[in-house]
Amino acid sequence: MTHRRLFLWLFTISTALLIMAWGVSLFRQPMALVFMPGREFSLSLCPGFLRLEVESEAWKITHGRGMIFTKSRTVSSPHLGVWVWNRESSTARKSISTHRTSPPLAITDVRSHRISFPLWAPWLIFTGGTFVVCRWLEKRSAAGREKMLAESAALDSVAGDPA
Repeated sequence: MTHRRLFLWLFTISTALLIMAWGVSLFRQPMALVFMPGREFSLSLCPGFLRLEVESEAWKITHGRGMIFTKSRTVSSPHLGVWVWNRESSTARKSISTHRTSPPLAITDVRSHRISFPLWAPWLIFTGGTFVVCRWLEKRSAAGREKMLAESAALDSVAGDPA
């Protein structure tokens, strides 16, 4: 397989995946939530963009680990250029009630980081990187073939071959 053919295969597959993700994002909003004590991660596919959120000091979770996948059906218009980077810090109060008595409210500092970017951004970076790497490999292999040809021509001329 040549490097151009490799690039065309990767380009075709990544474009098909982009179109599938775009289509899914228009009619559903899948979300994956991973949580553990002290931290919560969520990845959601919104119409036309991806959202990644990390929340530290997750006051909602006191013990246990888990993963949740949800899908909600919606039909909405896609957003072509959503670029958001948020950092929030807030003070939250949590109340742990046991039976009928509740201890004093605990105060927790909650920090969340949110990044949203269009679906085409990772595809564009992947495609550009693949093109550059395949082009570099193609030039490198062409230079190697040229060097081997020059060495064989030099050996032939030393051996007295008129060609």
